[in-house]
Amino acid sequence: MNWIKLSSETVLWLTLDIILLTILIILASKFYRRLKSTRRISERPIPKLKLCSVFEDKLRLYGSKRALTETFPLLLEALALMVDINISKSLTSKEILSKLRGFMEKNNVLLLEKMYALYEPVRFWNHQLTGYDLEVFRNGLIILERSFLKSGAQNP
Repeated sequence: MNWIKLSSETVLWLTLDIILLTILIILASKFYRRLKSTRRISERPIPKLKLCSVFEDKLRLYGSKRALTETFPLLLEALALMVDINISKSLTSKEILSKLRGFMEKNNVLLLEKMYALYEPVRFWNHQLTGYDLEVFRNGLIILERSFLKSGAQNP
């Protein structure tokens, strides 16, 4: 057999080319997977807000703390989907809330901020909810549900 004799410089450049090509293929496949998953997320149907019943069920089954801490993130996610904001899993509730401000009516934003003011102490500081707090949160869910169902989630 006749083997091709390559200089050490040629071998070095071929090795670097193979490494760079491998890195390029890996990055392209990761980009394709991310693009595919983003497309899958954006193709999900826009949910109808039925969070009042979810909140009531969780309240009955698990208690006020768990009901509030599990329902509020669902509310933010549903609102973000309705106004067509792409949110990532790494965003906090406060960051999602600040993104929603530009797409909602002022009174809905104020209501959502009041609900966040109830959510944050319960979620992070183990705060005890009063009956009044639960009513404020429940009424906020009802008002937001009616507002978005009536308006069809149009931008203000």
